[in-house]
Amino acid sequence: MKYVSVGRHPTAMLWDGTRSLLYVVNSADDSVSVIDTRYDREVERIKVRLREDASLGNTPEGLRAG
Repeated sequence: MKYVSVGRHPTAMLWDGTRSLLYVVNSADDSVSVIDTRYDREVERIKVRLREDASLGNTPEGLRAG
């Protein structure tokens, strides 16, 4: 395994073993990184800011499988 760069202040992770994906919450830039663990690389960064005019670092703080 190697180092995979994600967003600022990663605070939580959720593993999807079926698809070999690791979801990482980046609290300080309001995003979730999607890591493909087969290739150890970020394949997507999902913006989750509540409002475009909100200050950075207000969300998210966790993940929940559903």
